[in-house]
Amino acid sequence: MSRIAALIITWLISASGNKLAPSFYLIFAALISIAALLRTRSLGLR
Repeated sequence: MSRIAALIITWLISASGNKLAPSFYLIFAALISIAALLRTRSLGLR
């Protein structure tokens, strides 16, 4: 994990007070990846 990811995760936990905040970070990253994949496929790029 990069240092910026650790910083973001630490900030998310402290800002929300929720220890599950890292899971929300991963879900958000996965959704962005899926959207990029679908966009690439719709443009016919491989």
